[in-house]
Amino acid sequence: MFGILGLFGLVMGGLLFDALLGQEEPEDEEDIEDTPHPAMAEQQNGDLLDDPTDDLAAKGAETPADAERPDAEHPDADPDSSDRPVILEPGQTLQGSALDDLLQGGGGNDQLSGNEGDDQLRGQDGDDSITGDDGNDQLDGGNGNDHIGGGAGQDNLTGGQGDDTLSGDTGDDRLSGAAGHDQLDGGQGHDSLTGGEGHDSLWGDAGEDELLGDSGDDSLSGGAGNDTVEGGSGHDTLSGDEGDDFLNGGMGDDLLLLGPGDYGDGGEGGDTYILHPGPTAIHVQDYDPTADQIVVRYIGDHPPELGLTHDQDTGDASLSLNGQPLAIIHRAAALELSDIELRPV
Repeated sequence: MFGILGLFGLVMGGLLFDALLGQEEPEDEEDIEDTPHPAMAEQQNGDLLDDPTDDLAAKGAETPADAERPDAEHPDADPDSSDRPVILEPGQTLQGSALDDLLQGGGGNDQLSGNEGDDQLRGQDGDDSITGDDGNDQLDGGNGNDHIGGGAGQDNLTGGQGDDTLSGDTGDDRLSGAAGHDQLDGGQGHDSLTGGEGHDSLWGDAGEDELLGDSGDDSLSGGAGNDTVEGGSGHDTLSGDEGDDFLNGGMGDDLLLLGPGDYGDGGEGGDTYILHPGPTAIHVQDYDPTADQIVVRYIGDHPPELGLTHDQDTGDASLSLNGQPLAIIHRAAALELSDIELRPV
């Protein structure tokens, strides 16, 4: 069950459904007058709680003492208890409890914070700010340009429509930008990031992450760790950064930035492989001499000596820089030195 602004209340910014567990219905509906609108959240009276005064944290909403109350009270409620409605308006701040909360915003720019517990937070319309805090949370921005932070735990973040900013923080998180031009940061942990529609920016950060740009012209960076980075459709820019990474451009004319230990596959389209030398060789797996380009970056005022050899059995080409192994270009029997560009950093 979910604890919302109490024990089992279901809170929505513009609408309330009373979800009190085990609450008896009055025998005569005429004994209770209609609840005033906008709808309200009811808090359990605290009999099952260590400290019922800690369960309500709806900043920006009316406090229970000030809130509008129906004439007839619950037949089992103590008139002096906290079993009273709280009026909630769109565009305010809602903070959950230590339980598993369900908070839902309204049509305004809402601020939702889950606090402890495995929470479900939904921004709905508006430019919302949503934070899961501790626990394994489900966070959905809905419509609008939202800012969503997972906090600690293994969280699931969805931006929805709009240009959203998502941060997984700590834990193994799943981030989905959905529609719009989104910015996703996995944070620490082994994260899964999907940009969705639009021109998105994805940053894996620490951990062994999986990044998928999906549709649009996306920018993807794996960060630290051994990452898998896939561009999807569109003209994408992919970088593995630290670690031994696998980069796949997918459809479109992609730019792959490869460092030591990385594997690059441009996929369909005319792709550009940028090679940064290091202690271990780079692997280029899908080089097409008629469509693709290889660029070697170097540091210094004078170009280094570039070497090229071919393996007659495999058809692979091996590149060296000043006599040191640089890259293996697979199935590139026709590759020549004149096909490779040297470019200073």
